[in-house]
Amino acid sequence: MKRIIVWFGLGLVFFLLGIISLIWLDFYCSRPALKDDFYLPGLREPVEIYIDDYGVTHLYAQNEEDLFLACGFIQARDRMWQMDFNRRLGQGRLAEILGSRAIEIDKIMRNLGLKEAVVRDKELLSPWERKLLEKYSSGVNAWLNRSSIWEEPEFLLLRYRPQPWRVEDSLVIKTLLALSLCKDAVSEVLRSKILAEKGPLLARQLLEEGIQSFPEDVVSASLSSYFRDFNLGASNNWVLSGERTVSGKPLLANDPHLRISLPSVWYEIHLLCPEWAAIGVSFPGVPLVIIGHNQHIAWGLTNSGVDVQDLSAEILDESGSYYRRGDEWRPLRRRQEFIQVRGRKKPVEFYVDWTEEGPLVTPVLFTSARPLSLRWVIYEGDRTFAALYGVNRARNWAEFKAALRLFGAPSQNFVYADQAGNIGYYLSGQIPRRSAEAGLFILPREDKRTEWLGTIPEEAKPTIYNPPSGLIVTANNRLTPRNYPYYLGEEWDVSFRAQRIETLLRAKKKHDVSSLGLIQQDVQNLLAQSLANYIQKCSFRQPEARQAQEILRHWEGRIDSGREAALFEVFLTQLGKNLYSGLLGEDFPLYYRFFRRKEVLFNRLVGQNPQEILPVELVEKSLVEAYLFLKKKFGEPVNWRWAELHVLALNHPLGASRILSFFNSRKVYLDGDLFTVKATFGRAWSAQWAPSYRQVIDLANWDNSVAVFSSGNSGHFLSKFYDNQTELWATGQYHPLLFSASRVKRSVQGKIILHPQSKK
Repeated sequence: MKRIIVWFGLGLVFFLLGIISLIWLDFYCSRPALKDDFYLPGLREPVEIYIDDYGVTHLYAQNEEDLFLACGFIQARDRMWQMDFNRRLGQGRLAEILGSRAIEIDKIMRNLGLKEAVVRDKELLSPWERKLLEKYSSGVNAWLNRSSIWEEPEFLLLRYRPQPWRVEDSLVIKTLLALSLCKDAVSEVLRSKILAEKGPLLARQLLEEGIQSFPEDVVSASLSSYFRDFNLGASNNWVLSGERTVSGKPLLANDPHLRISLPSVWYEIHLLCPEWAAIGVSFPGVPLVIIGHNQHIAWGLTNSGVDVQDLSAEILDESGSYYRRGDEWRPLRRRQEFIQVRGRKKPVEFYVDWTEEGPLVTPVLFTSARPLSLRWVIYEGDRTFAALYGVNRARNWAEFKAALRLFGAPSQNFVYADQAGNIGYYLSGQIPRRSAEAGLFILPREDKRTEWLGTIPEEAKPTIYNPPSGLIVTANNRLTPRNYPYYLGEEWDVSFRAQRIETLLRAKKKHDVSSLGLIQQDVQNLLAQSLANYIQKCSFRQPEARQAQEILRHWEGRIDSGREAALFEVFLTQLGKNLYSGLLGEDFPLYYRFFRRKEVLFNRLVGQNPQEILPVELVEKSLVEAYLFLKKKFGEPVNWRWAELHVLALNHPLGASRILSFFNSRKVYLDGDLFTVKATFGRAWSAQWAPSYRQVIDLANWDNSVAVFSSGNSGHFLSKFYDNQTELWATGQYHPLLFSASRVKRSVQGKIILHPQSKK
């Protein structure tokens, strides 16, 4: 009997090993090939696709329709699971594949009404734009319909096949980006809660410096659990005229700071047909270059931070079926939602009620004594796809501006340069006209200040063209004077990054690609300099505070990987807690997360006159707490390392499960923080947001341009291009962003030919 048990156990082990080996063989065989030929229905002429040494995909088509079809095919080949995941996220359909754990996020997404926005965007497409997106969808579906016994790993493990791609699926990507770059409603809730519960005197100290009026009839509300984990990225971009460059032609730099994911949010691509050519990064699911250059111009973008969402408190009748507008009752538009949940026979049913302006978002997104409605510019539809298409094809400043007049959401700061030597700036997006009070706080809907009076005219938006200084810088900071006639919002970052960038640009007479790359890696913190100087002027009694003071004595505020940066960062967190947690109670963590980068009293005074706001006793207490924390974690100060605290984990969405951790890549130890040009930040001291992509474009020689992003172009964990750029990215290096055909073809790792099906 004992021998039988042993043999049975061995047989079971070998059986399981065989199953695992077969699955792993399946994974291995599903890797995208570097050399291949495919026959595509709908393709008119052959398309050549080159994959260069760094995994950048270069598409050479003989007409525009074939270019979009090929783009769909190659993006699906490299990122199909990510594309499917994102469209499901935007449509509120994750529970279909992930089960009960995704019900809450599906409810939130459906309540936000992203699908409604997509319907209106689609209605505004021109026939040609619709045709190009249909071609792209055909390319995606050609990949899905290919003959293959092998499944992509995520689809195999989750046991489902993706549905055909549609035009709407590409459009939903924009709405997800608009959501991720917009926290206006969240800020309104926090401001309103602070004002309603703490009063205007304390609100004036805690909230943004630019707020002039604190309404008396503000409505208090709280956030759902989803928004408690919500955060917002950042970005830098700048452009120099030829007067400030070695080559005599403009240079343009951009590094958007987004949540780092695996696969990356970005996909490096080069699109070329006889009419136009563009290179840079796109979003998987979108057949255009978002940041990059074409053969005539270059562009970069940062989030503008303008306010495009309003929450209002509604009055409903006793039945909850009608809402009041003036003296009349209007019926809510009720939409029944069915969420199919994996593992359940019956769907989850709930209703989303809509006013004429937007959905009721209580209690799914927010809780309040009065029902709240959300008004958001995306519900009106826009032509953002047309705008990006126009930018990809633009040849000069006039065509660039004409394209951006169509840009709806998310509002962005575009910087521009062309080969004629011109540089410029344009604030894009639909920006509603209304009172500042309604944009900043939750007001009763019957208050006339909540009305939107159209949008800010394009000709009234701030633009810059060939400034005498020869430079333009944006870093999510306030870009208009306080007397600008229209309300834009108060979602600006404090200007430390912008100040530092401009200082570095002015410090050198002539710049080149290399010097701009060094600026993107800069970790000087202007807030840290001011606080460190103040600490040296203080007299402390506790020995730990004096030792901390000594460690910082000769420190100049660089948030590098060492002990001084570690001490300062922990001290700053403790200082915020000690200063405000007693005042804000349970609201402090949310306040700190959403307002710590903004133009609030703390950053303004600490950056200029810290003694006006920081008692010595409070500084001492915070230093002691930081010192003791680091000593407990690392031992003696010589062992303290900011990089050991500030860790970024490159993890796949499925990698949270230990059994699926093979999808994850590695941990990256980062320097920098919220206020450095190299912006890296997250919850507690971990890093989750960072420069997701860096580019420096040389208008004197396109092939001299460089770029890098956090992982790689392939979404397949066994591909050589899954995370091949991570080491470059983490160590501040770049790869050539090759544009000319001769340079591309000298740097080829793979070649794929797409053939018309009729020539098979």
